[in-house]
Amino acid sequence: MLTVVNKKQIIVIGISVLVFCLFYFVLDTKPKEQKLVETSRSANFESTGIQLIFQNAKTALKKDQLNAIEAGEVQLKNATSDSLQHKSKMELSKMWFQMGHPAIAGYYAEEIATVKNDEASWSIAGTTYLYGVQSYEEEKLKDFCAKRSRKALEKASSLNPDNVDHKINLALGYVEFPPKDNPMAGILQLVGLNKKYPENVNVLNQLGRLAIQTNQIDKALERLKSAEALENDNKTTICLLAEAYSKKENETLFNAYSVKCNELIK
Repeated sequence: MLTVVNKKQIIVIGISVLVFCLFYFVLDTKPKEQKLVETSRSANFESTGIQLIFQNAKTALKKDQLNAIEAGEVQLKNATSDSLQHKSKMELSKMWFQMGHPAIAGYYAEEIATVKNDEASWSIAGTTYLYGVQSYEEEKLKDFCAKRSRKALEKASSLNPDNVDHKINLALGYVEFPPKDNPMAGILQLVGLNKKYPENVNVLNQLGRLAIQTNQIDKALERLKSAEALENDNKTTICLLAEAYSKKENETLFNAYSVKCNELIK
């Protein structure tokens, strides 16, 4: 029986969370002065929601983890300049992400983006929250992350409408946690992006992945072979092709693409 490629190897966000986190946590930039104004209703909802998430997350931390977080919070409280606050929030976001709490990591990333109001910062916040949508099991946490991921990615896209990756990530958020009144929203967004950008490999990959999940293997192979023709060493494409041929029970092609997949992800 053929071995199915690990799902974690093939679910690739349009702009990798890890790439953004590396940029985010290493690059030393200063925040802008201007802050965005949110509606009071939205602010109240976020305050109530995030406080409960903080409370539950801290309860689950080990003693040394909690000590590190509390030290970071004290550092943030005592920060006397915008640049020091920015640095403290970056460090807290990094720690919470590494401890497995992307909702809180996204919260701090969103606070930074609200101040800086630039494309990269909103992308970091959006993709961090998107990781939470994909990784959390609890519906309330998925909902929290989904709503904030959409807001952040919409802002990033508004600042650079030509960046297709923001639109792909936005669509993926709808795919992973669709609105109850519009369950096809994310898929329709991806189909629309494919029509507008027919040679975008990332869009083709995501459509191929969705086709595999719904057992439309021939459709998946059509999308993925088109992606491979455009970029024959794209690891997401190759690993998805391995899974598709596994489902197709084509052992020869499965083995060939599986070997190449393992080589590319090393």
